[in-house]
Amino acid sequence: MLSDRSAIRYQGGIRQSSAFLLIVLLILGCGVGGRRDASVVGSAPKPIQDPLMAARRILITDLTGRSAEYYPAPDSSTLNIIVDTSGVVNGLVYYWGEYHPRGTADVVFRSLAAVRAQRVGLIRTPADLVAIIGEGRVPDVVSAIDECTELVYATSTRRTPDVRPYVFRDAASFSRVARPVPDRSIVSRLQAPSLIGDANELRADFWAIERRDVRKYRCTLMPGSADVQVLDSLPGYGFVS
Repeated sequence: MLSDRSAIRYQGGIRQSSAFLLIVLLILGCGVGGRRDASVVGSAPKPIQDPLMAARRILITDLTGRSAEYYPAPDSSTLNIIVDTSGVVNGLVYYWGEYHPRGTADVVFRSLAAVRAQRVGLIRTPADLVAIIGEGRVPDVVSAIDECTELVYATSTRRTPDVRPYVFRDAASFSRVARPVPDRSIVSRLQAPSLIGDANELRADFWAIERRDVRKYRCTLMPGSADVQVLDSLPGYGFVS
């Protein structure tokens, strides 16, 4: 707060009455308060005018950092963006970025961003996706497996935009994804999904048919958080053998 001397100097050296000084200080006080209010408003997420451009910036930053040691930054001719809408979480949109450096035949850097309800971010872990979804709840038993499969799709180390994990429920699951049923010794190792827990924590164990493998996951869902672990794997029985 300004002293009387400062207030007088601010007014060009002309001594003001105490009433005028009070008005000046009140005005200055309102200005400080206004700045505080502006900072509060400024801390809120800005509306996403163009989700694709917002996701593109995130993808380019991530892909540039991961490839900079060997390749130039991606540009419009080397970056392919694939848009995919979630069939599980309403309003959730994925933006897959695939960077193919010039002069390479099989080098691909892949990154993923997601947008929902004015939230946008890079997706690397289940926690990242939960933050974008923005719902502090545990899903009901009916939708828990679907949401866990969504977490695998978006955060698995082998994630790809063109193949979603398919949950194994019985031997016919393979034929439903146009794959020959493995021999009985393999199928006997697989189990249908199991769920335990309540509204505070729900744990799902399930096998998923993926691109090259069939893998067993343990997915733990809690209000505002999630975790996915790989428990077992059968290489060579996925969509592509």
